[in-house]
Amino acid sequence: AINAILNSGKSCYVVSQNVDNLHLKSGFPRKYLSEVHGNLFTERCLTCGREYLRGSPSKTIGLKKTGRLCSTMKSNNRPCRGKLVDSVLDWEDSLPWDELAESEYQCSIADLCVILGTSLQIQPVGNMPFKTKRYGGEIMIVNLQKTRMDQHADLVIHEKCDEVFKLLCCKLGIIVEEDTMNLPRPNELQVIKEAYRPDPPPIVKYKVKRIKVCTDDVSMMIKNQMMSMVFRMVRKL
Repeated sequence: AINAILNSGKSCYVVSQNVDNLHLKSGFPRKYLSEVHGNLFTERCLTCGREYLRGSPSKTIGLKKTGRLCSTMKSNNRPCRGKLVDSVLDWEDSLPWDELAESEYQCSIADLCVILGTSLQIQPVGNMPFKTKRYGGEIMIVNLQKTRMDQHADLVIHEKCDEVFKLLCCKLGIIVEEDTMNLPRPNELQVIKEAYRPDPPPIVKYKVKRIKVCTDDVSMMIKNQMMSMVFRMVRKL
């Protein structure tokens, strides 16, 4: 349903705490998605930050190396060959800064923040809807149980998300079709997110022109500045 709303021309961005690849499997574009806790089906390059989608779930979590190398070509026509790691966070791991920064930015510019199926207990994602409210947006919560943000929301619906979106799409005249993404084979990787660390610029050597400075001139300049400061203090007194 979210993918259908996006395809209808509505501006939409998703911040997800799920790691089950649900959004990508439904065909939702990666550029409109922040997976702040990672994805069991993706691997990330430690060197350039490119993200790969794999056909089978990772056997490890906690940003561990998978034994694969990044094969994307750089600007110098050489492969990156950075080491790939799984993207699912463990408890002691920090959130990816690029996903977190984009999530906070999108929440701050959103006219409406729709919270679906979460109690908002996990931080810092649980506080992101406050950014929408702070910058003049509205909050809508769809959850079976009460949340700690119900009193700050403009609309609260205690119902299943599927039922709410069926009525919403019907009201908007949006037809929801089964649109799925073809996953790569288990031993194949597919680039779904480009590098956020661009290739470093070429090193340019500059010629430094040496200037001889007399130490007496420097000391005289310092004395003059100190005397002017003393005069200013005396005038104030």
